[in-house]
Amino acid sequence: MISERLSAAASTKARLAALKDALGLEADQAVKDEGLIPAVVALLTDEDARVRQSALDALGQLQHRSVIAFPAALSPTIRRRALDDAPEVRAECAVALALLPPDDAAEVTRCLNNLLRDPDPRVRREAAAALGDLGDRAQVITLEPLLEDPDDGVRFEACFALASLGSRTSLPLLLGALETPHLLDACEALRRLGDPSAAPALKKAAGRFFLGWPEKLTLLAAAASLGDLEAGQALVGRTKALLREERALAIALLGASKVSAARDPLEAIALDPKNPLREGAVYALSELGLSESRPCLERLVGDPDAGVAGAAREALDRLG
Repeated sequence: MISERLSAAASTKARLAALKDALGLEADQAVKDEGLIPAVVALLTDEDARVRQSALDALGQLQHRSVIAFPAALSPTIRRRALDDAPEVRAECAVALALLPPDDAAEVTRCLNNLLRDPDPRVRREAAAALGDLGDRAQVITLEPLLEDPDDGVRFEACFALASLGSRTSLPLLLGALETPHLLDACEALRRLGDPSAAPALKKAAGRFFLGWPEKLTLLAAAASLGDLEAGQALVGRTKALLREERALAIALLGASKVSAARDPLEAIALDPKNPLREGAVYALSELGLSESRPCLERLVGDPDAGVAGAAREALDRLG
């Protein structure tokens, strides 16, 4: 049992190793280990900051992966870590607060607002990200001052959080971030914001000569999700790329971006018994959710390929 290892670990190295193994537990294993959560929580007061940080990470990740349903009563214990001497622990506290169920949403928000004023930029970055993840639009006014933060990372996390909350305040900065190493994160933030005026900039960024194909496809998909038909057609064209991995990503992104014009090409791929990407095409059709695909999916339910048949059944279930 991991809980027994955590309780018996005599060294920092042993405790860190046990926490790492806890993150790899399957759901049934974690549930059977009834002492796991108490053992991890006990390490939140460990003398070594690395252990305290790893314990917070383990709690947040186990919840995020839906391995264990955590009690809301754990939230005050996590909030106490916001006063930790180590900035890396305070930063991890912000991450955990966004993942774990709150006992009191107002108290969680107050704690994160306090962390926005932390002297360490790592803490401010994670607090801004957490407020964006929590989805409370009332926090827009709290996050906007961070657009002037002296730390570039804090400014960007504030931009991302504001976009997640639907605020256009961050739009100019996000468009500028398409020219920086924050490219892909800015792309995701613009997709979340959902402002069609960002589509031309995304499409222009996708046309850079030295950009890798994964980045190009991701940018095109974001533009397509904002309603750019030309970007959607360009993404459809990449389903015929020479590289199999590129074709697979294009297929997945067509579904995720709801490019309705991709229905016919995706159905053709799904129905082609020689195409190795059939199952991915069926999942993409499922995400499109178009009733016009029902005849194709019904036909595929009887396909000899079990993966394709199963994906078709799931797609039909989603259609209702």
